[in-house]
Amino acid sequence: LGLLRFGRVSLRELGWTFETPLRDIARGLLGFFIAGGVLMAAYIASGDPLSSVWHEVLGYSLTQRIIWLAIAVFGAALVEETLFRGYLQPALAHRFGLPLAIVLQALLFDLMHMNFRPASLIVKLIFGVIFGVLRGKDRSLLAPGIAHGLIWAVFGA
Repeated sequence: LGLLRFGRVSLRELGWTFETPLRDIARGLLGFFIAGGVLMAAYIASGDPLSSVWHEVLGYSLTQRIIWLAIAVFGAALVEETLFRGYLQPALAHRFGLPLAIVLQALLFDLMHMNFRPASLIVKLIFGVIFGVLRGKDRSLLAPGIAHGLIWAVFGA
């Protein structure tokens, strides 16, 4: 909200555009499946069988689902995507170029989550890169917003 109010920047200027919504939705779904695959691989690498992961995911209560849906929409999709991919990534890209900007914003995104277990750090870093690539140089935030929001809504992560 500070960016909008004090920075005098609109959501549209930050990347919330809807010129190609079907393509952005498709890219967001693809990003969700890639990020979900990364998350599943991390669970498997930690020694948890895939069946236990799905048992846990399917066992979430309605209250947990509602909370995660709210986090998905307002926290992950709107706030984090606006800040990291809408504001920070283009600013870094202007200074350092797009590839380094994606990596730098992903590192900051990773550290902001303050979970310093190695597996979590790696997963969040990869998520940041995936969402950054979905945003690209000047594409809509709709695709990374969908991917990020769905990760929260489905996995609670």
